[in-house]
Amino acid sequence: MLILRGSPALSTFRLAQLLQDIVAAGVPAIALSAEFVHVVDLARELTATERGILDQLLTYGPSRETARLHGLEQIVAPRPGTISPWSSKATDIAHLCGLTAVKRIERVVAYALDTGDTAPPFPLTNLDAGHFRASSAISFGSGGVLSSSSSSAARAGAKSSDSKPATTSQPRPHAAGR
Repeated sequence: MLILRGSPALSTFRLAQLLQDIVAAGVPAIALSAEFVHVVDLARELTATERGILDQLLTYGPSRETARLHGLEQIVAPRPGTISPWSSKATDIAHLCGLTAVKRIERVVAYALDTGDTAPPFPLTNLDAGHFRASSAISFGSGGVLSSSSSSAARAGAKSSDSKPATTSQPRPHAAGR
């Protein structure tokens, strides 16, 4: 499995709005970042040429550098057992480009929440409004579990010796009349 950092997932304006909402929810946050992360399931290791093609395919969107925050990470990914429309299309495009070793490409959003020296309240179920519950799930982890290294494949559910397994939050039932 290959894990590749992508472009920023949210604009600076949207990040500021989301940070304001998080602080209003009672979380002592001082900074927030969000970036796409591509998880590539491979049948075999890619050659240098294939890796170059894959890198070109996954280079899109704004090219600004995302802020690298340390703290609580929240991963929003498709629900286990589902394949997103983005994944289907990206995998089809990779196959059309000759990347037959690619079994599946999925895109997740990694949020990093910096709370400074203050420990955030747990569980963070009040932060699950940033995803669509019918098609995505949230995993929480400690800072630093995401990297551009292919050896740290724990981000999307694979196990890694350098990070604790992430737990998935359970969706809360919707209140009647909302």
